[in-house]
Amino acid sequence: FFLNDTATTEIYTEQIVGSVRCVQETGRLLIELREKQEAEARVQRDAMQQKERLWKEQQLKGSKDPDEEKLRKLLLNRAKMAQLEATDEVKDMNKMVLNSQCVTIRDSQLLEKKYIQEEFRREERRKDLMLEIERLKAISHQDETQRKQRDQIRQGHQVIVDQICLLYTS
Repeated sequence: FFLNDTATTEIYTEQIVGSVRCVQETGRLLIELREKQEAEARVQRDAMQQKERLWKEQQLKGSKDPDEEKLRKLLLNRAKMAQLEATDEVKDMNKMVLNSQCVTIRDSQLLEKKYIQEEFRREERRKDLMLEIERLKAISHQDETQRKQRDQIRQGHQVIVDQICLLYTS
């Protein structure tokens, strides 16, 4: 098989021209995509600018929305409270409130400390009582052991005396 040179050249030419056309088509699609994205971004930017403009106009006119009115009142109340707190009387009252809270907490801590100490004393008394019971049991056991030993010694002594008596009587 010999290849026809013109046929081979045509195939290569068609592949190259086709690949160039593919690159051109891809470039055109990328440009269209970029333009579309830029247009969407412009639309979003314009919408945001419109919303901002409307918001500023509402702020200048005064709010008609009840939620915004509540928020505005809340902020005004906070500002008034901050101004009131700046006065010496309010500062003194706040100090007194904080001081009373501290005293209340301290009192509860002292009560808790007394309760814990009392619980500790009760537990110590219980342990002492248990130790005393154990000590008395040990003493009783020791006395019983000594009594048994004395009884054994007496029995042994009696056996010896009986044997001596038997020895002299016989």
